Amino acid sequence: MLQPVRGANCYWVRGYQGVYRVPLSGVSADGNLLAGYGKHLSELDQAPAGQPMWYHMTVVVTTKCNLGCGYCFQNTGPVAPLASGAPPRIPATALRDDSTAAILEFCRRQMEERAAERLDLVLFGGEPTLRLDQCLRLLEGGQRLGLARAHMISNGTRLGIGAATALERAGLQSVQVTFDGDAPVHDSLRTTVAGHGTFFQILRNLEQVSAATNLRLMLRVNLTGQSVASGDALVSRLAERLDPERFSIAFSLVHDSGADFADTLALSHSLARQVGDLYVRALEAGFAVSLPILSKCGACAEVGGTTGSVVNADGTLYSCWESAGKPGYEVGTISDGYAPADVVGPRWVSCGYGAATARTPGALDAYRAAVDATILDWLYAAGRLSRRAAPASVPELIAG
Repeated sequence: MLQPVRGANCYWVRGYQGVYRVPLSGVSADGNLLAGYGKHLSELDQAPAGQPMWYHMTVVVTTKCNLGCGYCFQNTGPVAPLASGAPPRIPATALRDDSTAAILEFCRRQMEERAAERLDLVLFGGEPTLRLDQCLRLLEGGQRLGLARAHMISNGTRLGIGAATALERAGLQSVQVTFDGDAPVHDSLRTTVAGHGTFFQILRNLEQVSAATNLRLMLRVNLTGQSVASGDALVSRLAERLDPERFSIAFSLVHDSGADFADTLALSHSLARQVGDLYVRALEAGFAVSLPILSKCGACAEVGGTTGSVVNADGTLYSCWESAGKPGYEVGTISDGYAPADVVGPRWVSCGYGAATARTPGALDAYRAAVDATILDWLYAAGRLSRRAAPASVPELIAG
């Protein structure tokens, strides 16, 4: 059921196909859409019939990483007292030629069984560019399977012009790179395993890659107690050094995922206002911000690999990239397929399953709604939302 979110002078309804603006008079006192709006929006928010089937494949190219971030959900614990270096992590494994070929064959079988025509491939780690050769093999093999979308999650430290152009030629379309606040804070959190800062190395790589390729570049800004206050300074610095028109940006809260990372932010209305203001600052600087529509994860939204799979480098299947490599969360292998339902069911977890916010879904929903309303109010005032004609029964309805 579509739920309205209060904006400045309207209600916003986030759907799977778009975002819809409803006047204040279209929502009841208890916060529900009036019947005319609800019916029309439910009809409007249906996917067009006859679309080709997609299969979503996330491959953990390697679980190894050249950074030692304390909050990573692949950590198995904090750095020991009086010790130095990176936190302990899930078992180290990486793709080889034979395992990459086996993953591509598994993907072919999955797509054939589901009559899927389009492949959505995500290259994940660890740090996937540590095995650039296997990233290229996956992309090239994916082209033979109907590769229609290809994305990489990278820390950006090794994403120079050579790697980026090779990946783009092989079919990669977009890359997400993370910052942990402005330079001083980032360099205290997002360090190499030897403890060195990475901010300016990443920034230089992004400058060069944005000038040399057509890759879509997405900036994820992780927000912790340390980094949130430096968000405005970070946006200013990025806008000075980068061409904002080449980048999108998102601000994401870091939550305790079981590795005893303590510097997390408590959900509150004031935090939502603070993060909403960061989005406005980024939009005003010229960065793109994704329209906050509803979405379903292609891997974990449906149990048992129906719409997609997450494959670790050792060929083990998991429901989510956040559980990949962790004992007790295995749901099959690429050679044998998914395990029986009585095994898979209890192990099937979804995005954010280990975070503290998973235990307070109402607070997380309220936080996201408030941030989304700020973004949508700004986009609407700036004329950045398209309008569609509405039926006479709901004349003030606007769809973005």
